Amino acid sequence: MCITRQLRWLGSFSEPFRLPLRDDLAVGPIRTIDDGDDSAVARATFWRQVMNNAQDYEDDLEKQLALFGQLACSDAQIVVWHGQSAADQLTLRHLAYHLRNAPQRLNEAKLTQ
Repeated sequence: MCITRQLRWLGSFSEPFRLPLRDDLAVGPIRTIDDGDDSAVARATFWRQVMNNAQDYEDDLEKQLALFGQLACSDAQIVVWHGQSAADQLTLRHLAYHLRNAPQRLNEAKLTQ
């Protein structure tokens, strides 16, 4: 499902949807990950260097940050499925930071295998 369609759904949350997160936070710089728009630039620069290509990582990461912002402004219940990997744990904490003003909306499904 494309990100544009998901963003349209965010207004009503009339049906559940899945959001795959695009950034593996287990590698690369994360010091400024919650500092707003600049975090997407830093992460995109890192991924371009690591992957050695000109893909537009910044656009993908900015869309993901915008989606986090929309989730924070909505009243929807959010379920995060995660395992014990560093990437999963960092992503869970990153999303929890964005939902810090309404932590009761964040639910987790912890996978053990």
